[in-house]
Amino acid sequence: LAPLLPAGTATPAFVASLGLLLTFGSTAAVDACNNLLVAAVVASFATIIVLGSPHVRPANLLRASWAKAPAALPISVLSLVYHTVVPHVVEKLRGDSRRVATAILAGSLIPLAMFLTWNTVVLGSVPAAARTLDDPLAFLKTGSASNLLLSAALSLFSLCAIVTSAVGIFFGLKSFLADLVALGPSHRHTQTQRLLLALGVLAPPLACALLKPDAFLFALDLAGCFGVTVLFGFLPVVAVFALRRRPHLPPRRRRLASPPRRAPPLRAPGGNLALALQFALSSFMIADGLKRHLL
Repeated sequence: LAPLLPAGTATPAFVASLGLLLTFGSTAAVDACNNLLVAAVVASFATIIVLGSPHVRPANLLRASWAKAPAALPISVLSLVYHTVVPHVVEKLRGDSRRVATAILAGSLIPLAMFLTWNTVVLGSVPAAARTLDDPLAFLKTGSASNLLLSAALSLFSLCAIVTSAVGIFFGLKSFLADLVALGPSHRHTQTQRLLLALGVLAPPLACALLKPDAFLFALDLAGCFGVTVLFGFLPVVAVFALRRRPHLPPRRRRLASPPRRAPPLRAPGGNLALALQFALSSFMIADGLKRHLL
């Protein structure tokens, strides 16, 4: 529909329509739309794999430039980060730890498998002569492997993948903002509170998209280098290390007579070695990002 709209209105129209549905739509309506988009993602992805697999050449996958691998880390990590939606998942599953763990595990393994398959088909179909293109999908849409159905499936998959990601991020950030201002559970929010939370989530990225429409990949790289690395690389290490050093949580007020309650045991394996490795990898990503963007 973008070509049919006046110039500069497609992005606000998309954000407004998606925001209104997610803010004021019923749970059943949002779930139905999200399920439809997920079905479109799966169908278009399957179409890409079926049509693209015959063009995969193992020799294309053997060509690599390891010197450029660090620059790909931020976006790779960003594409697999889902932690902001965990509070929404916990609330939706009513705190059932077994169902939450199953949802998180399946929700991690399925995208990982799709991610690896996607890269195998895309990179395996693009010959070395076309590796200079900024977007390898452009070759699949216009090169020797292209056809009308594959081009349409690539466009549909990209659009639906972005929208489904936006849905999860919207609810995750909305829950974060609600906790930040102590609004309580989402089912108690008034219509005005819902609107203000939605504006808090959608207004900043909309402003960035309007002011700098070609900054998408640059913004992803910055978010992966610094935002995601700090939030999900450094802070979890600090939090886990602090909890392991202080297994007893003190009461909130000194005048309370109740004894300190014991924190639940941490089940993440690896001990301090895992924490050190995550801290080192996060430090490397930030240092590499500073070198690429500032030096």
